[in-house]
Amino acid sequence: VLTHAGRGQAEALGSLFRNIMYPQHGPAGGGLLRLHSTYRHDLKIYSSDEGRVQSSAAAFTKGLLDLEGSALTPIFVSLVTKDAGMLDAFGKGASEDIRRAKQELYEQMTFDPETNTSLYARPHSTTPL
Repeated sequence: VLTHAGRGQAEALGSLFRNIMYPQHGPAGGGLLRLHSTYRHDLKIYSSDEGRVQSSAAAFTKGLLDLEGSALTPIFVSLVTKDAGMLDAFGKGASEDIRRAKQELYEQMTFDPETNTSLYARPHSTTPL
């Protein structure tokens, strides 16, 4: 089950991804949302078959496409494709690469460039990524 905080974070990450990767330039606006109406049927979001992962994928998509409404179910049905083997694709040999990727994502998501510091202190009870 995805928590309310997790859903909010996934939606915010989708919105941030859209704004960084597809900036809106010019008087027409442009960006991903302009393409969305034309290409939305071609967009595929892949997820494992785990429920919270699917919910995260749907919430990310909601933020990415700036979709209205609060229900994630229509997004599940129309845009999220589940694959039972998605999390097993890399095997055990990629665990160090995955750990480094998680560390890099954590640092990018919690770093404040204005103060050159981390926005959040790592909880003492957690192990390093």
